[in-house]
Amino acid sequence: MIETWRREIPGEAYAHGQIWTQASASDAHKHTTPNTVTHFQYSYDRARRGLRGIKEQVAKAKRAVDGEIAIKRNRYFDLSTPNKKVNYALAAKHRALAGIKGYETDLTALPA
Repeated sequence: MIETWRREIPGEAYAHGQIWTQASASDAHKHTTPNTVTHFQYSYDRARRGLRGIKEQVAKAKRAVDGEIAIKRNRYFDLSTPNKKVNYALAAKHRALAGIKGYETDLTALPA
């Protein structure tokens, strides 16, 4: 949903309070009407906090790769490779989605 929007409008920033709605029917019920609706909402403040956290975690992963700190749990530290490295692709994906939160409801008749 959001990926499609980003593909159609490349380079455009999200607007504060922007909402995307996606209806989905469960596989068990082969109905044409949706059983649930997911609303995705963007918040500038949520994005600001999220981007700050991502920046701090990437910096911490860099320090772990350089050997300055012990390797503990870090989202952007890639342990699956033979050499220690920072997973910048995952960080870029998280930056692109920072500030977006999904809300799922079964109240399909109500607007977001």
